[in-house]
Amino acid sequence: MEPGIVGGNIWQVSLSLFFVLGLITLLAYLYKRTSIGQGRGNESFKIISSMAIGAKEKLVLIEVGESQFLIGVTNHSINKIHQLSEEEKVTLSAKSEKTFSKKLKEALKKA
Repeated sequence: MEPGIVGGNIWQVSLSLFFVLGLITLLAYLYKRTSIGQGRGNESFKIISSMAIGAKEKLVLIEVGESQFLIGVTNHSINKIHQLSEEEKVTLSAKSEKTFSKKLKEALKKA
Protein backbone atom coordinates (compact mmCIF):
# COMPACT_ATOMS: atom_id res chain seq x y z
CA MET A 1 0.00 0.00 0.00
CA GLU A 2 1.15 3.48 -0.75
CA PRO A 3 1.20 6.00 2.16
CA GLY A 4 -0.80 8.54 0.13
CA ILE A 5 -3.74 6.19 -0.35
CA VAL A 6 -4.06 5.42 3.38
CA GLY A 7 -3.86 9.11 4.30
CA GLY A 8 -6.43 9.96 1.65
CA ASN A 9 -8.81 7.35 2.99
CA ILE A 10 -8.54 8.72 6.53
CA TRP A 11 -9.40 12.22 5.30
CA GLN A 12 -12.29 10.91 3.24
CA VAL A 13 -13.70 8.92 6.17
CA SER A 14 -13.24 11.86 8.56
CA LEU A 15 -14.98 14.30 6.23
CA SER A 16 -17.83 11.84 5.67
CA LEU A 17 -18.24 11.37 9.42
CA PHE A 18 -18.33 15.14 10.08
CA PHE A 19 -20.83 15.59 7.24
CA VAL A 20 -23.16 12.92 8.67
CA LEU A 21 -22.87 14.34 12.22
CA GLY A 22 -23.58 17.84 10.92
CA LEU A 23 -26.59 16.60 8.96
CA ILE A 24 -27.99 14.83 12.05
CA THR A 25 -27.51 17.99 14.14
CA LEU A 26 -29.21 20.15 11.50
CA LEU A 27 -32.18 17.79 11.20
CA ALA A 28 -32.58 17.63 14.99
CA TYR A 29 -32.55 21.44 15.18
CA LEU A 30 -35.13 21.79 12.39
CA TYR A 31 -37.33 19.10 13.94
CA LYS A 32 -37.29 20.92 17.26
CA ARG A 33 -38.00 24.36 15.74
CA THR A 34 -40.94 23.33 13.57
CA SER A 35 -44.41 22.17 14.48
CA ILE A 36 -43.52 18.65 13.31
CA GLY A 37 -41.78 18.02 16.62
CA GLN A 38 -44.49 19.59 18.76
CA GLY A 39 -47.37 17.29 17.94
CA ARG A 40 -50.93 18.27 17.14
CA GLY A 41 -52.84 16.60 19.96
CA ASN A 42 -55.96 18.59 20.81
CA GLU A 43 -57.22 21.22 18.38
CA SER A 44 -59.49 22.83 21.00
CA PHE A 45 -56.39 24.28 22.72
CA LYS A 46 -54.59 27.09 20.85
CA ILE A 47 -51.80 29.47 21.70
CA ILE A 48 -52.92 32.79 20.27
CA SER A 49 -49.90 34.86 21.21
CA SER A 50 -47.02 35.10 23.65
CA MET A 51 -44.80 37.91 24.87
CA ALA A 52 -41.51 37.65 26.76
CA ILE A 53 -41.42 39.80 29.88
CA GLY A 54 -38.09 38.59 31.21
CA ALA A 55 -35.26 36.18 30.52
CA LYS A 56 -37.33 33.15 31.51
CA GLU A 57 -40.80 34.61 32.01
CA LYS A 58 -43.53 35.22 29.48
CA LEU A 59 -47.20 36.01 29.13
CA VAL A 60 -49.20 33.67 26.94
CA LEU A 61 -52.69 34.21 25.57
CA ILE A 62 -54.40 30.84 25.08
CA GLU A 63 -57.79 29.72 23.87
CA VAL A 64 -59.43 26.65 25.36
CA GLY A 65 -62.74 25.88 23.73
CA GLU A 66 -64.59 29.21 23.59
CA SER A 67 -62.67 30.84 26.49
CA GLN A 68 -59.47 32.84 26.35
CA PHE A 69 -57.00 33.09 29.22
CA LEU A 70 -53.93 35.19 29.90
CA ILE A 71 -51.40 33.07 31.76
CA GLY A 72 -47.97 33.76 33.18
CA VAL A 73 -45.29 31.16 32.53
CA THR A 74 -42.00 30.83 34.42
CA ASN A 75 -39.51 28.00 34.90
CA HIS A 76 -41.32 26.83 38.02
CA SER A 77 -44.98 27.68 37.58
CA ILE A 78 -47.89 28.52 35.31
CA ASN A 79 -50.47 30.95 36.71
CA LYS A 80 -53.80 32.13 35.33
CA ILE A 81 -53.73 35.91 35.37
CA HIS A 82 -57.01 36.80 33.71
CA GLN A 83 -59.92 35.24 31.82
CA LEU A 84 -60.90 37.49 28.93
CA SER A 85 -64.51 38.56 28.58
CA GLU A 86 -66.34 38.55 25.23
CA GLU A 87 -65.41 42.22 24.63
CA GLU A 88 -61.72 41.59 25.38
CA LYS A 89 -61.32 38.47 23.22
CA VAL A 90 -58.58 38.56 20.64
CA THR A 91 -59.24 37.07 17.22
CA LEU A 92 -56.64 35.20 15.22
CA SER A 93 -55.41 37.39 12.41
CA ALA A 94 -52.24 38.74 10.91
CA LYS A 95 -52.31 41.54 13.49
CA SER A 96 -53.09 39.35 16.50
CA GLU A 97 -49.69 40.00 18.08
CA LYS A 98 -50.17 43.77 17.84
CA THR A 99 -53.69 43.45 19.17
CA PHE A 100 -52.47 41.36 22.09
CA SER A 101 -49.71 43.85 22.90
CA LYS A 102 -52.11 46.79 22.71
CA LYS A 103 -54.69 45.11 24.90
CA LEU A 104 -52.04 44.10 27.42
CA LYS A 105 -50.73 47.67 27.63
CA GLU A 106 -54.26 48.99 28.06
CA ALA A 107 -54.95 46.49 30.82
CA LEU A 108 -51.72 47.42 32.60
CA LYS A 109 -52.61 51.11 32.43
CA LYS A 110 -56.01 50.43 34.00
CA ALA A 111 -54.49 48.44 36.87
